[in-house]
Amino acid sequence: MKKDFCVITYCNKSWLDRANRTIEELRKIGKYEGDIVVIIGDDLKDRDLSYDDEKVIIKYFPEIDRTEQLNKLKQKPIRQDSFEVLKSFQWHKIYAFHTYFKQWQYCWGIDASMKIFKPVDKIVSLAEKGKFLAAFDDPSKVWKLRDQFDKVEFPEIYSELSKNFDLERDYFQTTTFIYDTDLIDENTCDILNKLSLKYFISTTNDQGVINLYFNGLYDYFKPLKSGDKETNYYDFFERDGQKPEDYIMLKYPRGWYNSTVH
Repeated sequence: MKKDFCVITYCNKSWLDRANRTIEELRKIGKYEGDIVVIIGDDLKDRDLSYDDEKVIIKYFPEIDRTEQLNKLKQKPIRQDSFEVLKSFQWHKIYAFHTYFKQWQYCWGIDASMKIFKPVDKIVSLAEKGKFLAAFDDPSKVWKLRDQFDKVEFPEIYSELSKNFDLERDYFQTTTFIYDTDLIDENTCDILNKLSLKYFISTTNDQGVINLYFNGLYDYFKPLKSGDKETNYYDFFERDGQKPEDYIMLKYPRGWYNSTVH
């Protein structure tokens, strides 16, 4: 029998402290009492990451060899900040759709570094049968899925991609998402990894490719509810006129981001 709900986060060695902080905030501020799975890769697999919390589970998945793709990106960068090379561990997020997670009915992916400001029960309750819930990357819907892929440095790859997928779709962030595990099977991770190697021109790594699957090959995507009369649920950062405390959670509160990341 499936368990009901699981939170998934992911980190390598350099983001471990941020993951731990997010887990702590989920418990103490978010009042979340369910299972939490921390996905790790090769640089943490031999490290003792035991928690004083029996519902925090460490799950190792091997890193996929991306040497060929990374070498091409080093020779022909698609971003000035080299994000696609320096943050290539983000591709590990694909493992959030491994059949390992079918032991739960619903899974909620949350980036390490997510800031929690209120109890998260309202977001947990959004889980919906047969749906992949996530927030629009651009609430104004000006940006389209085409904007998640490079067309300048690798035009031949982009041309093939545009023939195989509808790139005029609105698209979602992968900073947080909730999905019904009945949407995944033994082929899901393999398909995602193959797409990631073939279409490595995704400017935000995993985000574009996960959209290709849940918002392209399959029509599973549904916009995550943004809030109610009492509170905002989630955003990447607080919008004009809003304070962090007006949200249940934020990826990067403006003040925190400016003082910590830069």
